[in-house]
Amino acid sequence: MDLAGRKHYNKVRSKAKFTDKQYRTIRVLHEMKKVKLKDLSKELNISNSSLCIMLNKMVDEHYVAREHDERDRRDMYYYLTEKGERIFKDESSMRRDIMNQIFEEKLTEQEQDQFLEAVESLSEIFSKLAERS
Repeated sequence: MDLAGRKHYNKVRSKAKFTDKQYRTIRVLHEMKKVKLKDLSKELNISNSSLCIMLNKMVDEHYVAREHDERDRRDMYYYLTEKGERIFKDESSMRRDIMNQIFEEKLTEQEQDQFLEAVESLSEIFSKLAERS
């Protein structure tokens, strides 16, 4: 990452409530709603043990809740609490605002459009790859 990129990354980090790994986790929990530890671990590509440690901290802070699977008590479901949802939305908004500010400062309107088109193209490609897996 170049110096300018590092500067903007540090700006996000200084205002962020969560680490990048925690943010990815709550984003996936937000999207998946209620998920088993092993499925969340697979989705995030984080070991069960590391994820469990992180989730325990987030449970202690009341961002995440857990409950046993009624059919198999060995399985545990995780989901965002109301507080977790609220914090996720605030964090997402803050990160989006900073990215918009960076775009507006560093890129012309034409460059912004080109960037968004490239991201959309990549998203379509990744969706096709996922369908073929």
